[in-house]
Amino acid sequence: MRVRLYSISVVLIFLALFVVSQILIWLFEQHVHKRVENELSNHINQIASQIEPENLTSELRTALSDPLFELPGSGLYWQLKVDQEKPRRSRSLWDHELDLSKLPQKLEKRLLTELPGPDGTVLTAVVQDIELLSSQQLHKLRIVVGQDGKVLAEAVASFSSSLGYSLFALFVGLSLAVWLQISAGLRPMKLLERQIAAVRRGEASNIAAREPTELLPVIHELNGLLDQQLTAIEKSQLRAGRLAHGLKTPMAILMALTRQLKQKGSHEFAGQFEEQIEALNQNVERELARARTVGGLLGIRHKTHIKPLLTRLVTLLQRLPRGEEITWSLYMDDDLVVPIATDDLAEILGNILDNSRKWAKSKVAVDAEVTDQGTKLTIEDDGAQLPADKIAGLSNPGERLDDGIAGSGLGLSIVKDVLDEYGGELVIKNGEHGGLSVVVNVPHHQNFPNAG
Repeated sequence: MRVRLYSISVVLIFLALFVVSQILIWLFEQHVHKRVENELSNHINQIASQIEPENLTSELRTALSDPLFELPGSGLYWQLKVDQEKPRRSRSLWDHELDLSKLPQKLEKRLLTELPGPDGTVLTAVVQDIELLSSQQLHKLRIVVGQDGKVLAEAVASFSSSLGYSLFALFVGLSLAVWLQISAGLRPMKLLERQIAAVRRGEASNIAAREPTELLPVIHELNGLLDQQLTAIEKSQLRAGRLAHGLKTPMAILMALTRQLKQKGSHEFAGQFEEQIEALNQNVERELARARTVGGLLGIRHKTHIKPLLTRLVTLLQRLPRGEEITWSLYMDDDLVVPIATDDLAEILGNILDNSRKWAKSKVAVDAEVTDQGTKLTIEDDGAQLPADKIAGLSNPGERLDDGIAGSGLGLSIVKDVLDEYGGELVIKNGEHGGLSVVVNVPHHQNFPNAG
């Protein structure tokens, strides 16, 4: 926006100064031509004042006021022609006679025109016809005073050059002033941008900016939209949770009926029925987990201290079968935080650690560190390793390694869903020292897909 406004302003300034320059040059040309015309007309008046009606062929009594008339090739010339006689001319013309053949035979008033001059020059000239009565005879006199047009062109060029430098300096100054003005004017927009980004990152719940006053209606509407969307999402989560919980009881009844069918000998029919109920149950469990995931919605983020949460989870897992037989090791700083809501992080780590509890032989290690990209959590156990094709399908819904081990097969699938809400990544691979290594990568706030 800043660049666009500046570009438009600079273009408009340039166009305005260009138009002004052309107008000023045109006005200067008109002024110069008018001044030259007046000066040449004054010279004609001086010449006309020295003409003696009784002696029209005599030389001028006194030299004209401008000494350039006496300097050959000076660029300032006069010529006087009486009837058809040979014209008299200034010394500056030397042996050159001005060509007046293209002029009208009779002029009613003074004429400003261009004439060919000495050495191929073009003169700006004033021509006037005078009629005098001498010795009972009417004589026609034509007086021409001209100046080399190059003098006028040089004057205009010099003015244009000086004007160009001046307007260029003005252009630079105005451009700088516009840049400063735009920067100062958009500074509140930068503040607003930072506050919106803070809302998206979860560092603020609404936009607190109160200036400029012109943007207050927009800020108010944005805050209203945030509140409305958050309320709508909370209601949707509540309805989804209620629906999923509402389905659990009918499914439990259906599973009980299935077991009764098996007892009555309808094994094939009961097996198909049980398979469909199990698939439905997995979908319900998955949607329940999604309904509990709140951190990724609307880009509102939270921060959770990892180690205290892990300590609570390990305490709970130690109460489950094989939990006390395993050595749990936590390697991380006490104050390390991850930008995930506590419930969501518990969902992620709880499922992964529960899998480790089931498959580890004797120990599980959890390591957490901050990288350039975000926070990296690594959970490793000393259980059995798996072939690559098995590892690739572990995060698929319902995928189970051993049907003899209790569980729905949804744990890692739920982990992946929750991480997707935060733009995170789940990587499962064989550990370097045996067992499986599960890596959870959570990006920084600014790296979230919907972050500002």
